[in-house]
Amino acid sequence: MRGTRSTLFMLVVFLGLAAYVYFIEMERRPASETPPNEQLFELAADDIETLTVRTGSDETNLRRTADDEWELTSPIEEAADAATVSSITSEVSTLEIRRVVQEGPVDLEPFGLSSPVVEVSFTIADDETDHRLLIGETSPTGTDRYAKVADEDRVILVAASTESALNKSTFDLRDKTILDVETAGVDRLEIDQAGSVLQFSKSDNEWRLVQPWNVRADFSTVEGLVGRIASGRMQSVVTEDINAEEEIAATEDDNRAYGLTAAALTATLGAGSAAATLVVGSQSPRGEHYAQDTSRSIVFTIDRSLVTDLGRDALEYRRKDLFSFRSFNATRLEIEQPETTAVFEKTADTAEDPETTWTQTQPEAGDIERSDMDDLLYKISNLRADSFVESRTAVAISDADIIATVRVTFGDKETEESVVFWRNGDDTYAVNGDEPGAGVVESGSVDRAFDALAQTQPKAPEE
Repeated sequence: MRGTRSTLFMLVVFLGLAAYVYFIEMERRPASETPPNEQLFELAADDIETLTVRTGSDETNLRRTADDEWELTSPIEEAADAATVSSITSEVSTLEIRRVVQEGPVDLEPFGLSSPVVEVSFTIADDETDHRLLIGETSPTGTDRYAKVADEDRVILVAASTESALNKSTFDLRDKTILDVETAGVDRLEIDQAGSVLQFSKSDNEWRLVQPWNVRADFSTVEGLVGRIASGRMQSVVTEDINAEEEIAATEDDNRAYGLTAAALTATLGAGSAAATLVVGSQSPRGEHYAQDTSRSIVFTIDRSLVTDLGRDALEYRRKDLFSFRSFNATRLEIEQPETTAVFEKTADTAEDPETTWTQTQPEAGDIERSDMDDLLYKISNLRADSFVESRTAVAISDADIIATVRVTFGDKETEESVVFWRNGDDTYAVNGDEPGAGVVESGSVDRAFDALAQTQPKAPEE
């Protein structure tokens, strides 16, 4: 009995300790846990309807539109830079108080709050109260900034990064796109390089250079340039839009001053029936270029590297892949050389014979090892031009210099293409179809492709 009473006593003690831990200690904050900082404003970023940012003498007023976009209302009327405004509204809505420095009426001068570095005012939906946040000097530790809500007496500390997040000029807050066009819809590009015109057209997700020649264009090069133009940003604003009474005279004066009257360079992006044109003028003292969207009178500057890209020679836009087919979608291959012609055909898959096979039909008939055929197709389909010459006559190549003509059928639509190869001394040239000029091809890559052809022989018949 004594043992039983002892056991029961120990059980009661254990249950009491367990209850204490569960109901008391589990609810107690660990000693190492830091209490959460107080939220300065109880709101969401999307609640903010109007916004004013003051930095020194620069004041910018913005408002949220009916379609939930932001626009500047003064000192200019202009669309806003969505990302920059969003960073401010997000910063305000999540701002935390790191510490309260002083309560009650206080002299703001020592904290840099009598003439704040930046002041942000805002109103929220269904509330006309003007909330004002003042950001002052950096604290002695350098990790915080003194701050104050205008209608509160206390001075607080906020993260030092708050100042850089809120300190935005009118230029920072405005939309700085140089052309109002959606990249996804662009199907035309025209570049006028002081009278030398390059025209590009996009169809079935392929770009062609249609002027000065009708040739295949390098997709990534053209698409990349279209993206650079459409996403280009102003580096600075030189003159703002002007009123209608002054527009004609002032615009003509500005154009002459910035080299925009007889423009050395224009770029036009077309999307369906819409088009937008960028005019590029002379170079600014800072090394940028003056430019203008022809639909607006504003003059701005753009990065010099964009101007360099717009000045590329037409040859640089030609597609460097000699072939459009890939090794997996070819169905017929013909290689005509001066002494012989080899023809290979792919056997269509059937339910009875699911394995894909290649057969040589000329000059000898017979099945081809799949690995040999794959190697040949891979090496041919990956042949590329390193550069282009505008005229075959200029490099003295003629029909007598032809070393091979490669014809390929590929794809579900049985598309056909052919590429002619020339060899002049140590130099090799090639061109797809009837395109003008010729691509300069690394001779070794061509030799390796024809070496693979030599290794592709019909299998001996089984006895």
